[in-house]
Amino acid sequence: MKSGRRTKGTGRKAAASTKGSMLEPLVHVWLAGLGAASKAQAKGPKWLQDLIREGARLEAFERSAAKKAVRGTLDNVQSLMRRMVDDLPPVRVLKEVRELRKQVDVMNAKLDKLTGARGTRGKRRDANSA
Repeated sequence: MKSGRRTKGTGRKAAASTKGSMLEPLVHVWLAGLGAASKAQAKGPKWLQDLIREGARLEAFERSAAKKAVRGTLDNVQSLMRRMVDDLPPVRVLKEVRELRKQVDVMNAKLDKLTGARGTRGKRRDANSA
């Protein structure tokens, strides 16, 4: 019968495999860069300048797209926060509600006293009632 224990090294192999799969795209980019540099040396400085220009254009495009995405997300979050704040009742209303609750509690206490009740009716049981 097999035990639930793993053998030594199994975790290391899995970690190395994951690490290798994460690094693979980076290695490909590195190799492509080396290949491009090699071609640039063979074809001359003009080709290298063309590669640099194209790389700069792509970087600017990606940076612009990233900024737009971040700006859009930020706008959405701000809009959501504004709606949430707008949905909150004003502080004045909350104070009035608390004051009314106190008055109801006082009236219930008086009613309980008059009727001989034990004072359980009308009492708020939650901790948010102050």
